[in-house]
Amino acid sequence: MGVTKAHNYHLPYYTDLYEGDAIGEESAKKVWEKGAQVMLLSTVPFGVNTGQRDIN
Repeated sequence: MGVTKAHNYHLPYYTDLYEGDAIGEESAKKVWEKGAQVMLLSTVPFGVNTGQRDIN
């Protein structure tokens, strides 16, 4: 799971989701190559952060 929040103006809104997806994909690939049967589920974006409405 990853949060959906702003990271100021210099990073995309879904930064945490992109990172979580990349880490999950690489982890699943490594254990798959070692013979484990894995399933990587999709990222679940959720969250409320009203304190940063001005940069969303």
